[in-house]
Amino acid sequence: MINKKQTIRMPIVMAYRTSRCRRSTAGEVGADYVAFGAFHPTATKATTHRPELDLLTTWQETVEVPCVAIGGITVDNAAALARAGADFVAVSAGVWSYPEGPAAAVSRFTAVLAGASE
Repeated sequence: MINKKQTIRMPIVMAYRTSRCRRSTAGEVGADYVAFGAFHPTATKATTHRPELDLLTTWQETVEVPCVAIGGITVDNAAALARAGADFVAVSAGVWSYPEGPAAAVSRFTAVLAGASE
């Protein structure tokens, strides 16, 4: 329960499809994280561009603000995004439409992403 004197801090989020030139902006405005995508085809929303994985790698090498990979992420493609430099993956259909159910998807994602960091 939050009392009237407490303040809720909402995260500052920046989302880019591809831009490398805006990387300094994220830190300057105090972004908590940035999101890049859609890396894969997705039914969640219309997309026309697919950034390359090296965008994540370059981001990790040059910026301290964490990055999130979005767009069409499944248990089959999440590890490559993590290895490329995604700090987080944002998943929708990859969980809710997983054939064995959402709980199984979360377990599988956990295992796949843990393996990618080794």
